Amino acid sequence: MLVKMWKDGYIKLFSTNNLGAKYAFSLDDAAFRAGFGGTLSDDDLFFLRAKLSIARFFPDSQTLLNFIATTFTQRLNNGLAI
Repeated sequence: MLVKMWKDGYIKLFSTNNLGAKYAFSLDDAAFRAGFGGTLSDDDLFFLRAKLSIARFFPDSQTLLNFIATTFTQRLNNGLAI
C-alpha cells in the first residue's frame, strides 16, 4: 500500500532508519533494472520496492540485502549513501 501511495504521489519518504526502505522509495526504476535485470515490468518493480522496504521477511532476502549493500557502497563515493 505504501508503494502504491508513493507511486501515486501521495507520500514522500522523508526519513527512515531502514536503509532498504529509503532505497525502495528514493531510487529510480533504472537503478532497480540495473541491479535485478533490465526486463522488469512495472508490476515487478512495484513488488520489488515493497519487498525491499522490508527485505528480511522474504525468502530471497539475501538477494535484496546484497542489493542494499551494493547500492550503499556505490553511493558512498558521491555522498548519497544515506
